[in-house]
Amino acid sequence: GQRRNSGARLCNGRAVDVRVQDAGLFAKLCDVIGRADLLTDERFDTPSHRSRNREALTSEIGAALVTRTSQQWLAEMAHLPVGAVRTIDEALQAPEVLARDLV
Repeated sequence: GQRRNSGARLCNGRAVDVRVQDAGLFAKLCDVIGRADLLTDERFDTPSHRSRNREALTSEIGAALVTRTSQQWLAEMAHLPVGAVRTIDEALQAPEVLARDLV
């Protein structure tokens, strides 16, 4: 399952970390996932409401994200603070890890 404080959301086959805290980024996310209705939903219309209703918001966003692959979402969300969650093997083989001789 997803940890409560994590920004990770499961897409179709892979987790993506989504970090959109302020109103502008949240609006952009809602636009990309086709859920503009979330902007006027009283549970999510302010940062404090989104925080208070994090579980419901995670469910709403997650329902949209499972409709496509992580690669598709990452391409569409390139302008947002998001990224693929790496597996342990991917992290150990990442160019930045290898270049710094961290393993």
